[in-house]
Amino acid sequence: MIQRRNVSHSILHQPDLFRNGIQYLQEPIGGFGVWNGQFEQPAFDSATSASGWEIYPSDANSVMERVTGGAAGNWCFRGGNSQPNARGGYLWQLCYMPVWESRLYNVYCCARSSTGAETFYFGAVCYSAARVNLGIVNVVAAVAPPVVWTAYAGSIGPAGTVAWLANTRYARLFLWLQWNNALAANTFVYADDVGFWPANL
Repeated sequence: MIQRRNVSHSILHQPDLFRNGIQYLQEPIGGFGVWNGQFEQPAFDSATSASGWEIYPSDANSVMERVTGGAAGNWCFRGGNSQPNARGGYLWQLCYMPVWESRLYNVYCCARSSTGAETFYFGAVCYSAARVNLGIVNVVAAVAPPVVWTAYAGSIGPAGTVAWLANTRYARLFLWLQWNNALAANTFVYADDVGFWPANL
């Protein structure tokens, strides 16, 4: 049977007959972008709530989930905890993006919080050529976004907001959501519109 394409329906929701899914992509096409940086695509499995991202809750009571109300599109991601005085968790990009430590790259995201007191971190995990974790670089560290969507931008590389760690050959963007462990239960940081691209083309 021939299926006609419905132009109003996301092609990413169609059956993947040609192995175009995130699990088959080796890197972002052309060195640009982050897969599903607006969290519009749902999960492919139960280990994550958003396609292209890995989730690491801080503890058993952490709430890490894809929700509506995004800054770009309808969806975003939020992290928090159902208990007081507890943190949310980590959100790590699934793909390893090839990078050159002598090149400057721009990074960008939007964030908001429940009360203006919740904090988040945003940056990159650095890896060697053998994909050994070298550590992280923070573009945003312990910042409490306001209750309205706010843009955060920076750069990684020479003369950037932060430099790549020595011998970095791959990177994965990360977000630590609701990292203030002195707040009431069910307070969150929301993130959306995550981007990454070379600054000096």
